[in-house]
Amino acid sequence: MKAIIIDDDQFSISLLEQFIAQTEFIHLQQTFSDPISALSYLSSNKTDLILLDIEMPKMSGIEFLNTMQKGDQKIILVTSHKEYALEAFEHHVVDYLVKPVTYAKFFRAVSAAGEMVSRNSETPSDDEFVFVKKDSRIIQIRKSEILWVEALGDYAVLNTAKEKFVLHNTLKSVGEKLPAQNYIRVHRSFIVRTDKIEKIEDNTIFCNNKTIPIGKSYREEVFKKLKMF
Repeated sequence: MKAIIIDDDQFSISLLEQFIAQTEFIHLQQTFSDPISALSYLSSNKTDLILLDIEMPKMSGIEFLNTMQKGDQKIILVTSHKEYALEAFEHHVVDYLVKPVTYAKFFRAVSAAGEMVSRNSETPSDDEFVFVKKDSRIIQIRKSEILWVEALGDYAVLNTAKEKFVLHNTLKSVGEKLPAQNYIRVHRSFIVRTDKIEKIEDNTIFCNNKTIPIGKSYREEVFKKLKMF
C-alpha cells in the first residue's frame, strides 16, 4: 500500500516514518510539510493512503479534504485536536488518531485502510470484458460468460455456453482474474461459476451438461460458499 504524509510538525513526520518503516505492507512515497505541495503531487501521482494533519499553515487538513480530487485513496487523520473528529468523519476518513500516536493505534488504523484497499483491488467487476485468442482470431467475451475453467497441463481452458478457449496460463493465474464472489475452485483442475451449478450429486457438480468432480480437500469450502437453506 502506497502512502504519503502531510504534516507541518517534523517530529510527527519522523514518528510516522518510523512506524511505516516497521510496517511491511506500507511503502512511503513522499512527505509534505504543507497541503498545497501535496495537492500538486497528487495531481500527477496516485496513492492508496494519506496520513493527514489538520492544523497546518496555508491550508487546514479539512480544507485539503474539501479541495482534493476524490478518488480511492484512504484518509487517516493524525492530529493534536479532538474537536475536529465529527467533521472529519463526514469525509469518510478511515480513522482519527490523536497525538501522541502509539504504534498499536497506528497499526490498527493502517490495517483497516489496507483491507479496504485490498477489497477495491481484488474484486474484479463481473461485467468486465476480456479478450481471448482462438486460432487467428481475438474474441471479446464477458467474464460472466465463463461457466468453468479447466486445467490442461500448462494451459487453462475457458468454457462458455457456446465455445471453449485454450489459454497459455495456469489455472491459478486465471482464477485470480475472476470475481471471487462468483467463482470457486472445486478441484485442483477446475474452477466453476457458482450461479451456473445446476445440481450436486455426491461429489459431482453438474454444469451445462458437464460433470465436474469436487476434490476432497475442496469439499468443505465449496459447501461453505454455496447458499444453502
